[in-house]
Amino acid sequence: MDAAQVVGRVRKLLVVLGAIVAGVVVPPSTASAASCQAWGAQPANAPGRITHLVGVSVVSKCLTWAAGASNTNGTDPTTLVERWNGTAWKILPSPSPGNSEFTGVAATSPGNAWAVGQTVDAGFIHVLIEHWNGTSWALQQAPNPGDTANGLVAVDASSATNAWAVGDSIDAGDGIGLALHCC
Repeated sequence: MDAAQVVGRVRKLLVVLGAIVAGVVVPPSTASAASCQAWGAQPANAPGRITHLVGVSVVSKCLTWAAGASNTNGTDPTTLVERWNGTAWKILPSPSPGNSEFTGVAATSPGNAWAVGQTVDAGFIHVLIEHWNGTSWALQQAPNPGDTANGLVAVDASSATNAWAVGDSIDAGDGIGLALHCC
């Protein structure tokens, strides 16, 4: 499997995941207990962009994270992170090295969140991990064990010093599971 096939496979997976997650919505914090039991649309905040959100993490009624990718007029995708404050979504800038997208997000507090995915550079797919420290997103060092493609699809965390991310690594055409642990 060449890098282009791997990229195509990952993108198809992201489209399917995006379709599944697109209906995931958090009710506003002012909603009554009865209305919280019904789904209601809360449009994300990305005007003028083509977006897909594929990961969500709920910390509380007033703190929810969503992650994915966006592009404008067919450009390469860039990372997209949005935060729900109980009333509205806000885009928070994140480093987006080249052709990059997030596939998962996990948060434990207003000062701790992790986003994972992949970035494409010179035809190779590399693991992408970023951390929110309460002020900004920052790229994290991550191993890339395969020779062709590595990507993460999900992350979970219990603290700023305990996070796990999973995905796969393609090495010489063989895909193997990939699990990474931080701190």
